[in-house]
Amino acid sequence: MSVTHYRRSHGVSLLLLPIALAACAAISAVASIVYAYCMVYVPVVQLAFLLPLLFGAGMGATLALVMKKCKVRSTFLAVGVAFLFTAGSYFLSWLPWTYATFARADVDVSVLDVLFPPSLVVMIANIYETGAWSIGTGSGAPVSGVMLGICWALEAVFVLGAAPLAAFGVAAGGVFCESCQTWCTAHRDVMRLPPQAQGALATRLDAQDFTVLAETPRAQPYDNPFLRVDLHRCGGCGATNTLSLTLVTRTQQNGKEQLHEAPVVHDVLITRDYADWVQKG
Repeated sequence: MSVTHYRRSHGVSLLLLPIALAACAAISAVASIVYAYCMVYVPVVQLAFLLPLLFGAGMGATLALVMKKCKVRSTFLAVGVAFLFTAGSYFLSWLPWTYATFARADVDVSVLDVLFPPSLVVMIANIYETGAWSIGTGSGAPVSGVMLGICWALEAVFVLGAAPLAAFGVAAGGVFCESCQTWCTAHRDVMRLPPQAQGALATRLDAQDFTVLAETPRAQPYDNPFLRVDLHRCGGCGATNTLSLTLVTRTQQNGKEQLHEAPVVHDVLITRDYADWVQKG
């Protein structure tokens, strides 16, 4: 049975994987310090509630991208590594956060205090009892006790929840050419077709009948919705080329155009000659 659609091999480069893990570790260590100090010195507490989401999503996407750059095709592995290193970075951030919290309050504290686990626990317990910040712009009683504990729990949920979602969004996309061991280049919106042709296009493209593209008229500029044709092409050996078809609907929201996409045909394998013809529009 012939293969008509691209499927990931889920392969891993044993040579590049240690480099990827080392890079993830370095990024996680630096990010933990940056995140901790942002959480301490952010001027408005309400903004601090967004930082965990931004930190988790940013770490997840960045670490997944590192894994992809190091030729990791396994989405599960990329997401798993991104989640574990993000979690490690978050829990590591408690050390510089505790140090910065006491230092900002002009309390005499040393790096060794936060590196010694029993001392660190005592310091965090002290913050729990007395509070670290107040809701608003700094006025009012500091949040402490159970309320502070809830805030910490929500922070962890935001970080650890956003990381795998963002990592999956990065890791799941893309086409990899196994022949030359490189990611293919994406060429988006190379052709637009009318939505009325969706049924015939989906059936015939899934069967690798690309003559349907020549038989179908092009969409008009004002068509809404329209079918968008995207290509992935190997820039090395040129052996791997795929075509995708997406239904795009335009809507207006708050005066801005929003695009809603629905996949119709996903990564059907296409010959180099047909890919050349499609890319010309």
